[in-house]
Amino acid sequence: MLIPMFSDQPVELGMGGQEKALFARLSDDPCYARLFRVAFPEAKGAITLSTVTKAIASFERTLLSFDSPYDHSLHGDKTALSPAAQRGEALFFGEKLECSHCHNGLNLTDNIRAANMPFPETGFHNTGLYNEDGKGAYPASDHGLRTVTGNAEDEGKFRTESLRNVALTGPYMHDGSIATLHDVLAAHYSKGGRSATGPHGENPLRDQFIEPFDISEAEIADVIAFLNSLTDQSFLTNPAFSDPGKTCPLALPSASPSGKGAQ
Repeated sequence: MLIPMFSDQPVELGMGGQEKALFARLSDDPCYARLFRVAFPEAKGAITLSTVTKAIASFERTLLSFDSPYDHSLHGDKTALSPAAQRGEALFFGEKLECSHCHNGLNLTDNIRAANMPFPETGFHNTGLYNEDGKGAYPASDHGLRTVTGNAEDEGKFRTESLRNVALTGPYMHDGSIATLHDVLAAHYSKGGRSATGPHGENPLRDQFIEPFDISEAEIADVIAFLNSLTDQSFLTNPAFSDPGKTCPLALPSASPSGKGAQ
């Protein structure tokens, strides 16, 4: 939560160094002031780093997407997946592509522990996207987990993202450097990592499961059909997750005869 908001390596939401301005802006909004008083009575509605991050985290924990065609298939609906998606599912979970070694479990990621996960949680992998020096280096400002741990073996390791609703979340890879799901398969993973086609060849630090494989255009289309089946339309159209607009979800106090709002 804190890293996306305030980090400068990389800059995501760009709030670093602007904390006081953020809290002041929220405090000056009558709706937010009232919402925070209701949500955090123990803090007397104070809008602080602690209460802001707790509020956002509480909302994010409601973002559950488990109503896709794939979920319906898991629950026994044999018509939920098209024939192409069924073929793609078999490829995805098969040993030829090795996708499910990292993308497994209820969210198709090894970043969380869940029942029936076939492999221990690891969460960070080097997929061989770059090899800047022949020794496995990633771009200078993009070292991945190594930036945090300082360990050379963590060069180029990034968190495994969930594949739920993945058809809608391009561009792909940790840095958005691949535009389409087709190219993720054809130009990256099937090569044993995109760096294999570059001047320095395969990344020697890449994950053990990142190996080249042969895949036809028809098979790529089938895998993409399966990935499309992970799109959850009920999640995407749920009004509870939409922009709340200008209407405050809690009624503001009406004005008193003196012209001041009720306290």
